Amino acid sequence: MGKKIALLVFVCTSAFAVVGVVLTVIEYSQGKISLLSGIIAVFGVGGAVASFVGLFKKEEKVFKFDLPVDYERLNEELARRDEVISRRDEMIAKLLNEKLNRNKLHTWDEVISRRDEIISHRDDAIAKLTEDLNRKNLPRWDRVVKDYLAKGEVEKAIESLDTDASDEDAAYKHIRKAELYIIKFQFVEAEWEYMRAVRIFPSFKTNFEIGLFYQKLNRFNESIGFYNICLNLATKPDERARAIHNLGLLQANKNENKEALDCYTEALKIYRDLAKKYPEVYRPYVATTLNNLGNLHSNNNEYRKALECYTEALKIYRDLAKKNPEVYRPYVATTLNNLGSLHRNNNDYKEALDCYMEALEIRRDLTEKHPEAYRPEVARTLVNLSLLYKYNETDRDLSLKYAREAEEVILMCKETPFAKMVLNTARRIIEEWDK
Repeated sequence: MGKKIALLVFVCTSAFAVVGVVLTVIEYSQGKISLLSGIIAVFGVGGAVASFVGLFKKEEKVFKFDLPVDYERLNEELARRDEVISRRDEMIAKLLNEKLNRNKLHTWDEVISRRDEIISHRDDAIAKLTEDLNRKNLPRWDRVVKDYLAKGEVEKAIESLDTDASDEDAAYKHIRKAELYIIKFQFVEAEWEYMRAVRIFPSFKTNFEIGLFYQKLNRFNESIGFYNICLNLATKPDERARAIHNLGLLQANKNENKEALDCYTEALKIYRDLAKKYPEVYRPYVATTLNNLGNLHSNNNEYRKALECYTEALKIYRDLAKKNPEVYRPYVATTLNNLGSLHRNNNDYKEALDCYMEALEIRRDLTEKHPEAYRPEVARTLVNLSLLYKYNETDRDLSLKYAREAEEVILMCKETPFAKMVLNTARRIIEEWDK
């Protein structure tokens, strides 16, 4: 209860208490006490006591951590990529006590040059840290990390983690250190910490964490290797589902569609079974897997199968958004956008328009609070509407209207490969109409 509300309730209930007590005394002196005055007195005294306690109850603060992108630091990291590769060589050689083939390390140079993806990886790490550190019953070392991060002292948070031991606790400290290095764009050091964690305590969690680290850096072969280890280490159904689902994502990215389909299908079956017992926990996983399966079917031009997946995913996300709109409305919009594109490619104009317009409405609303995050998505949906009126239901004025608005919106966004793609598409549409 907020302090102001507690104070207001305290004043009101105290007044009730005074009235009730006065009435009771008067009636008692007359040799008769009514039920009404007794209820007023009891209610007033009880409420006053409860609200008085609320005045002095310590409010639990929700930990929030954010760190603006340090572009200067990031550009320095990109500029010294040759040094980064060399240091990575030395660290891994030291860890594994063997000379590694440098040809296997060239992908690092490709990865570190993609600034957009690196920033996304770093933002994911911040989100995970925030979620982890808001849990109750944190170990002492995580509470220390939390205190330093609350003050923005990332380096001190890293230094506070003592990883000299060789046990499970030390392994998880290495993982926390890796996450902290990621938010500083020090991916070499992060990789070192993940590998130390796996070496000290080769559990499902440590292998999954390093597999996810490689996946987000588009180092698919390394990631697949660790996810396969996870499948051997999985002892719970949800562990197997997580690993097999992420393997499906990687195989879909490599255009290994048959293997991706098998992975998604198995993950979906597991998540459906778990959702029957624990719907609050696993229904989001069912929806995510259905959406990815829909993407796979759509890319394979399997319209009916994709439609079934997207429709079921959308229904789940709508239900989830009723209870938690801030978390799940973006997923509703994404699924609507996917469904709209599916209908557009199948020349179902009316259905495509309905999906795009609802997705646009949601994304405009989300942009009010989080403009940097959702403006690019608004622009993407505007481009889709422009394409719909160019190729499916020809209307020059509407197509140009949406393309020009998309251009205007995307120019307010940070320059990223995605933003550049949307801008180029919008301008191409405008040029083609002006010919």
